[in-house]
Amino acid sequence: MQTADGAVRRGDGKARSGERLPDEMWHSTLSRVRAEFREMPCLRVTEEQARAFLGLHEPVLQWVLGGLAREGFLVRTESGEYVRRADAP
Repeated sequence: MQTADGAVRRGDGKARSGERLPDEMWHSTLSRVRAEFREMPCLRVTEEQARAFLGLHEPVLQWVLGGLAREGFLVRTESGEYVRRADAP
């Protein structure tokens, strides 16, 4: 069921953003971004640089970088750059 603001209600009653990616696309996007950081372990990007480099729009970019930071794969520095955590697999 869709709410007035475009969100979609999940089975548990919680709202999901209408801009949310389908699950398959979400997982493939996370995998692609992880691969970029694995291929270039010294990569350091701000959100603006990541938007251009990865070709992701808002709010997807923030969701992806934030999710990878929450799981410990990326770290956000004090200067706002995202970097791969040194001991990330």
